[in-house]
Amino acid sequence: MIEVTVMRYADYHTHTRFSDGSNTVREMAEAATEKNMYAIGFTDHAPMEFEEKYPIKQSWLGSSVNEISLLKKEYEGRLEIFAGLELDVNSDIDVSELDYLIEANHFIKVGDEYFPTDWTSKYIIDAADKCFGGDVYRYFEKYYEELSHAGDRGPATIGHFDVVAKHNETDRFFDEDDPRYLDAALSCVEVLAKKDVIFEVNTGAIFRGYRTKPYPAIPILKRMRELGCRVILGGDSHCVEALCHKFDEAMEYISQVGYTEIERYPLLRK
Repeated sequence: MIEVTVMRYADYHTHTRFSDGSNTVREMAEAATEKNMYAIGFTDHAPMEFEEKYPIKQSWLGSSVNEISLLKKEYEGRLEIFAGLELDVNSDIDVSELDYLIEANHFIKVGDEYFPTDWTSKYIIDAADKCFGGDVYRYFEKYYEELSHAGDRGPATIGHFDVVAKHNETDRFFDEDDPRYLDAALSCVEVLAKKDVIFEVNTGAIFRGYRTKPYPAIPILKRMRELGCRVILGGDSHCVEALCHKFDEAMEYISQVGYTEIERYPLLRK
């Protein structure tokens, strides 16, 4: 077992009011110090031309980076602070000013249309009906094929790898042990394992009541371990209360497949 009783944590997957979070950058940083965290990274959703509800507005991006830069100086010696973005694989924006990236796939692209991957199970079923003749496993194959392009921009954290299963625990609509699903997921792992990436063990859906265990599922995590992939914890925290949620349990979870350590920092781009 991994010793967790004296660990200090960092949370590098957080969202603020700049996108779909509930708290300001400052409020999140202050909460991090109160929780005795050694670091925090801010990763609001990157601008997307096809989605306006959740991402940070392009015009706000500079303000976000500037505010984080000021807090870095203010909290120096108390809390390490990093500026990042959660970037969709189908997005294309300038990320040169950022310390690091989380890459994920919240929308698959079919033709000129985009279909959400984690809103509800019904959205996935409807997309499968519309685009894949009702075959939900073809939807998953498309999801993982797109996700396999993460890391092409350079170093990155792969966020909530199997987020398509977000609602499958409370509203079961497919078999996560089906060979078609696992083959697609594990093939994606094998492609990504050859790149300069870290895989995130994400507890966000636990905090929000959708799941009782982190992403990724054990069979996927086991393959990551076999391939020597590195992992890092992420709370996908949209409020101060969610920071580092269930990280002790996440450490025990990854120990089931042989992980004895996590990365303390994301892969920095500069």
